[in-house]
Amino acid sequence: MLFRSASPAAKPLSSFSEALARQGAAQAARFSQFGEETPSAQARAAFGLKNQDTVISMTRVRQCQGEPTACEQITIPTSVAPDLQETDVTGTSIGEALRKKYGIELTRSHETLRVGSLDKDAAEALGARAGSPAFVLERQTFAGERLVELREISIRPDRFQFELAPAPVDLERD
Repeated sequence: MLFRSASPAAKPLSSFSEALARQGAAQAARFSQFGEETPSAQARAAFGLKNQDTVISMTRVRQCQGEPTACEQITIPTSVAPDLQETDVTGTSIGEALRKKYGIELTRSHETLRVGSLDKDAAEALGARAGSPAFVLERQTFAGERLVELREISIRPDRFQFELAPAPVDLERD
């Protein structure tokens, strides 16, 4: 079954979960990894972390109608959400957990969608071969001007489709 995500040019901050729910897709998620660790060089640079700083790292597999559809790698500085790994985030969004437990209001995100391939871990989680094509959605999420989350979602393109609905343009002016 193929799921579609409509994305207008300007929209309020929403999540992949909400995109699935708008389609009426029955979904489930499970965390295959959730803990504190040393940040990657990319995360250290993006968050402006020092060598001794740590991050909360999560890997979550999303299923739609019983089929593994997306594998999310989520990284949050430990200083933003201390003890997040001790919080039950099953059945809720990470954004909701940040708001309820830490008073952090997510205000905006920057997303990049590209075609890529599944690495070994994502492929195994999604029941595919390593190197298989994937949509890769990279997201930076902010609370005000502060970057609080990095997320990379590898999505099986045979189980999910993005649809874009750009804002109307004035063709007479172009």
